[in-house]
Amino acid sequence: MVIAGLTLEDLLIWAEPEPNSGCWLWLRARFHYGHGAITLGGQQLRAHRVAYVLAFGPIADDVDVLHRCDCPPCIWPWHLFTGDQAVNNADRDAKGRAAFGVRQWCAKITASVATEIRGRGSLGESTASIARSVGLSWTAVDRILKGRNWKQAGDGKGLGW
Repeated sequence: MVIAGLTLEDLLIWAEPEPNSGCWLWLRARFHYGHGAITLGGQQLRAHRVAYVLAFGPIADDVDVLHRCDCPPCIWPWHLFTGDQAVNNADRDAKGRAAFGVRQWCAKITASVATEIRGRGSLGESTASIARSVGLSWTAVDRILKGRNWKQAGDGKGLGW
């Protein structure tokens, strides 16, 4: 397939094979999250998506092109597959790449504090009292107590709370 006079071979000129992974790494401009960026017909596109289309044919706009190799600058078509956001999320979770707990950029507490919150709640301390003492909102503490947030933290029982 050809897009705007471009073939897969033309695209691969702007990539370099990485010998250990088999990835072909995009050497030109990149989006802030690491995917290659290429401008065709005045439109900026993701290079891995262009590579996939050149190798395998057209895909719908609402279809995502995902990386088996988990390497955003890789444009090697045989490291790519299609799916939707649910497939992408399942792939992320299966590979253990989901950010939760302290790995989230916005985490305000640690797992040990979440465990303490659960322990204090199990002893009957009010949500408002716990929230004041740990510096979180009532809603944040309530979500921890109900197991909606910090699911990986302990229950706090047996820790002397």
